[in-house]
Amino acid sequence: MNNVMQNNEFRKLITAQFFSDLAAWIDTTVVGVLLVYFWHLGVNFLADYTITLVSAFFIGSLASIFFVDRIQPKWIMMNSNILRTLIVIGFIFSNSVPTLFILVFFKYFFTAFYDPAAQKLIKYTVKENDLLTANSICSTMTYGMKIFAPFAGASLLIFYNPHQIFTLCALIFSISSLILIFIKKLPLGNSTDNNYSDFFALNIKLHFRNVIHYFFKCKSLYLTTLFMSIIVFSIFICESYYILLLHHLGFSDSKSGVLLAFVGVGGVIGAISVKKYFSKCSVFYLMSIAVILTGISILITGILAFEFLKDLHVIIIPILFFVVGFANAMLFIPYITNIQKATEHHLIGGITSISSAILTLFMVVGPLLGSYLIQAYGLGKLFILDGIFCISLGFMLLIIFLKLIRKELL
Repeated sequence: MNNVMQNNEFRKLITAQFFSDLAAWIDTTVVGVLLVYFWHLGVNFLADYTITLVSAFFIGSLASIFFVDRIQPKWIMMNSNILRTLIVIGFIFSNSVPTLFILVFFKYFFTAFYDPAAQKLIKYTVKENDLLTANSICSTMTYGMKIFAPFAGASLLIFYNPHQIFTLCALIFSISSLILIFIKKLPLGNSTDNNYSDFFALNIKLHFRNVIHYFFKCKSLYLTTLFMSIIVFSIFICESYYILLLHHLGFSDSKSGVLLAFVGVGGVIGAISVKKYFSKCSVFYLMSIAVILTGISILITGILAFEFLKDLHVIIIPILFFVVGFANAMLFIPYITNIQKATEHHLIGGITSISSAILTLFMVVGPLLGSYLIQAYGLGKLFILDGIFCISLGFMLLIIFLKLIRKELL
């Protein structure tokens, strides 16, 4: 870890990420509270909200394929922050659901450009042997924000109204942009591939075709993305409805923010554990175990929605949220590291973008199914059904992975 942290460019990157994640998570928390506790919107609006942001992320991920390998990553990240600053300012003047949803769409559209550019910076500035460590540090930072930001957002709501908090978020995004100015430019034109000798003159259509070809040519890339997409779909069936469930269980807006912070606590511990204890484990094995743990947590959460277990909410919900965060880290850190190791430098931005787009496409379907299941069976039964589905999926994937390994296909 010391070798990575001694890297000056990486330190600048994670410092910028700290402020960017802080602003993003605080405004996300406040928007969720605004929808449920201030505007009293129900299941259909929450599903629409989730579909709006996921659709925006999907379109943004596809659009970023054409830019992240052709433009300096720091400029992409800076512009993403600047545009999100303007959008968060727009939240202040938003007084209707359609207006808010339009702003949310554009916020997540520009958010989709940030991560592929950040992954490209990591690939260029960190040695391959240190990639897992670098991703663990970045994920620890992100999950740390899941602890602090919901707690900070809930605490700020006690003293300030949402509009004042959005102003603060805009300021924090601006700080992140200023830090990114000082990151060095990357030698994007360098490549061992003759087709990329004149990188900046490269035809956009050719670049897109090369990214797609490389993605499907590399078995490790398309298999991990396929399995991860199915897992993300299963998790997102109920992901959007946690805050509604907390409201149903009688938790106030401030307490909901504190409880959601336990996801971040689990994520931080999970990120540290992945680096320390699971670094030599197969990415496929970790994905299977992670979805099983998530499924168990979702299942128990659904059971707690019934009235006769009301007294256990305060004790068990924080533990379950911790497990979700821990499993999340087990899922995403090895996945991201696998993409970086399997991809050449000059294509890492495009490959990250296309994998994000595929994952996001599966995320769109999950909330739609979740909305239907809530209306058909109720909120508690949604979590129970999804929990059973995730557990079954985890064991099924584990069996598939073991068979592929025995046949030496992985």
